[in-house]
Amino acid sequence: MYQIDFTAPIPSSALVTVIVFGIVMIAVLAILALPIYLLRITVFSDGIVVKAPPMYRFSVKREEVEEIFVADLNSRDDLKPRLRTWGTRLPGYALGWFKLGNGAKAFCVISSNTAVVFKLRNNTYLIVTPSNTTNFIQTLKMLGWSTP
Repeated sequence: MYQIDFTAPIPSSALVTVIVFGIVMIAVLAILALPIYLLRITVFSDGIVVKAPPMYRFSVKREEVEEIFVADLNSRDDLKPRLRTWGTRLPGYALGWFKLGNGAKAFCVISSNTAVVFKLRNNTYLIVTPSNTTNFIQTLKMLGWSTP
């Protein structure tokens, strides 16, 4: 008994579709992953700059800051991001612009529950969770920022 298998040719349109889909998926993953990997929070004596290329950049001048405090986001529903307006949100991670539980707008870089919160004079917030909160607060103090 002989068996001969045949295949159907793959149409070029199907191949193009798969290639385009692959390129789109790589682009989406790059847009999600690059900001997380390239994120930097830079503190100067006169301001703070948050950069997460290629999409996010936020800066605030020292005179725009009304209050700085450390908050446990588990116990502060008013400071939790509720609505993403322009940003990335993954489980345990938020980056970009969000509307908070208190209704205010905030630029967030949140990857843990202990956050340094900058309340700005225009009723917006900068909320960051630096990798080492203690060193971050010490750096702010060393540069003359009013800190808790």
